[in-house]
Amino acid sequence: MVLLNFTWPSFTMAVTHEEWHRSILTNQGIGSISQPFFNLKGAAYVRGVTDNTLKGFRNNDLTSFIRMYTAGIESDYMMARRSEQLAACNMDTVSILYPDFIMRVLMTSGYEELAVFYEGAEKRMNFSDIFIQNIQKEDDELERDIVGMNTFGAIHWIFYPDAECIISVR
Repeated sequence: MVLLNFTWPSFTMAVTHEEWHRSILTNQGIGSISQPFFNLKGAAYVRGVTDNTLKGFRNNDLTSFIRMYTAGIESDYMMARRSEQLAACNMDTVSILYPDFIMRVLMTSGYEELAVFYEGAEKRMNFSDIFIQNIQKEDDELERDIVGMNTFGAIHWIFYPDAECIISVR
C-alpha cells in the first residue's frame, strides 16, 4: 500500500498538469489533444495544434498565451494547496494526501529551478545530453508538444513576444 501511495501521484499528476495547459487552449476555442501519460521519450504532451494557430493565439492574447505555459505548474500548486487544506482541517487522511502533496511540491519547485539553471547549465555540464537527450521535437507539427519546458517557455515569450519560433525547445 505504501508503494502504491508513492507511485500513484506520478501517474495522476501528469493528467492534471497537462489538462491545465489544455484548458487554456479550450478557453480560447482552440482544439487540442491531451497526452497526459509519459511516452517512451519521458514526456507527457498537449498536442494537435498547428504553428499558425499558436501564432494567432500569441498575436491576439499574449497574456493567455504565456499563461498556457505556466498553467501546468499552477495546477500542481493548486492541487498541493488543496491537499494541505484538507489535511489541516482533518477532512481527509494525511497518509493518503501526503504522497501527492510531496510530489506536487517537488515538481513545482523543480520546474522553477530548472528554468533558473537551464540557460547556463547547457554550457557548464552538457545539460541537454543529461536531461533532454530523448525529448526531441517531432517533425509533424500536430504531434509536437506545444508547451515544452513550462517556465522556460513562459520566460521566453515575456522577453521575446515577437519571436518567430513558436515551440519551446525541450
